[in-house]
Amino acid sequence: MVSRGKPSPALSWHATGLSTWAITVPIAMCSLTILRRTEVISLEGAGNLESVMWRNRDTGDAETRTIRHVFSMTGANPNTAWLEGCVALDSRGFIKTGADLAADDLDRPGWPVERRPYLFETGTPRVFAVEDIRSGSVKRVASAVGEGSVVVQLVHRVLTD
Repeated sequence: MVSRGKPSPALSWHATGLSTWAITVPIAMCSLTILRRTEVISLEGAGNLESVMWRNRDTGDAETRTIRHVFSMTGANPNTAWLEGCVALDSRGFIKTGADLAADDLDRPGWPVERRPYLFETGTPRVFAVEDIRSGSVKRVASAVGEGSVVVQLVHRVLTD
């Protein structure tokens, strides 16, 4: 198991946003090695995955291992610092949308339209956010597909308003 983040006391993975399944199932497996402060940098193979290379973020040391299957969970830590001041972020850095936007979230940019933000619309009119980057999302592929399809319809609506 590769984890980009810092070690946390008593394996408090919930603070990182990982689901209970993603924590307990791999840890329960025998022969599991947890590589902290490490990131996958290369997936190699001819037609199928044959090896994975990772690098320790502290030492810079890279290692390649023969591995045929990879499960990747992304979205636990948003990379949204560059959006601060443009859209409202929650305390963990995820983008607030729709009903999760408080009155003061809309006052900061000066919400210029008479309606409340639509579902998945940020505090900036006509700017939408879905799934992994959105506050309160379930962080699953099926949800991302569904939220994205809803936003397509909302985009059509705001473009005709």
